[in-house]
Amino acid sequence: MDALRAALPDSSALIEFVLYRPRRPAEDSAAFLSDPPRYAAYVLLPSGELYWRDLGAREDVDRGISDFQRALSDPRSTYVKRAAQALYHSILLPFQPLLSTTEHVFLAPDATLNLIPFGALVDDSGRYLVQRYTFSYLSSSRDLLRHPQGARTRPAGPPVIVADPDYGRLGNGSTAQCAEASRGATRSLEDGFDRLCGTRQEATAIARILPAATVLSGSHATETAVKGLRRPAILHVATHGFYLVDVPSQTPRGGQADGEADAFSGLDRALLTSGLALAGANQRRSGADDGILTALEATALDLSGTQLVVLSACQTGVGRVMAGEGVFGLRRALVVAGAETQIMSLWKVSDAATASLMARYFELLVKGEGRSRALTQAQREMLIDRTHDWSHPYYWASFIPSGDWGPLDLAGLVTH
Repeated sequence: MDALRAALPDSSALIEFVLYRPRRPAEDSAAFLSDPPRYAAYVLLPSGELYWRDLGAREDVDRGISDFQRALSDPRSTYVKRAAQALYHSILLPFQPLLSTTEHVFLAPDATLNLIPFGALVDDSGRYLVQRYTFSYLSSSRDLLRHPQGARTRPAGPPVIVADPDYGRLGNGSTAQCAEASRGATRSLEDGFDRLCGTRQEATAIARILPAATVLSGSHATETAVKGLRRPAILHVATHGFYLVDVPSQTPRGGQADGEADAFSGLDRALLTSGLALAGANQRRSGADDGILTALEATALDLSGTQLVVLSACQTGVGRVMAGEGVFGLRRALVVAGAETQIMSLWKVSDAATASLMARYFELLVKGEGRSRALTQAQREMLIDRTHDWSHPYYWASFIPSGDWGPLDLAGLVTH
């Protein structure tokens, strides 16, 4: 506890949530009875003060989360602030008096709370919380101690930008067209992927900001090329992402030999339900691979020392939620692979809005803003941008930062 207090910056707070099942002695035996699960949370302040609160039955909180998620995923929804404020009342209002001088909130969610952007919650003044706080996401409070200064592995290579893969012809034989709407598989992997116009523009903008970066696009943005990367300083991937409720019979099998799909179960199987589409994905030919990089395969990437991985795609922050264990998907895979910080999305994102958000994010990073703070600032600017109608949180709130929140080591990143 002393180490956690010392790790908290000034004007910050740690909020850790937990899903638990109350137990009470049975009336007529030494056994215990279990009541329905409930959420609780505690707040730790840099001063050392520790507070906790029961937040109510899981069923009630999860109902509010579902309403909030539905409103966020549709830019035409008019009730998003109402749903956001109702959930705020359930999970954060009890702690609001403690956060009066807080600017940076470290969040360690549990269960379904892993799948919401806290910055899109709305307080009683009608303001989005992103306008008051910077949020950094942790898998647990121990993550505050994961990256001691001076003890980090140095990256081996320059930044790498993977964007606008040539997925090949669609399953019906037609040529893939530019898709303007979202960066996700709309129906199933078998339907194939359309090209994303905004990702090439996004890569061009970021490459201007990071002139030392290597850009892989078109037919060069293969799964084999991504697997062959060795500790890039930054990895930015702008493509289609996917998350499947379960693993169908035709889902790519994460590198196992033919006939071994059934050998995967439990956590490995959970890591097969999410991934990224790369060049040749529509024909399942991408270098020496099939073009679908699953989360299970991503665990084997060499990202030790990689300061930042941005998955500029749909649903890259979701996966199978396991109480007390976090989200099993690309989010968990990148931590296993060694990445210090991950920027991931929670729903199907707008191609054009995402390209704009990411360009601004990297501009702020190279000015020395922290990895969480830079995203917060870019989201705030998009929220009030009068040039585009992007004020709905569908456009700006999907991406969340997880891991190290501090500034990048810019040496070698902004010069050739």
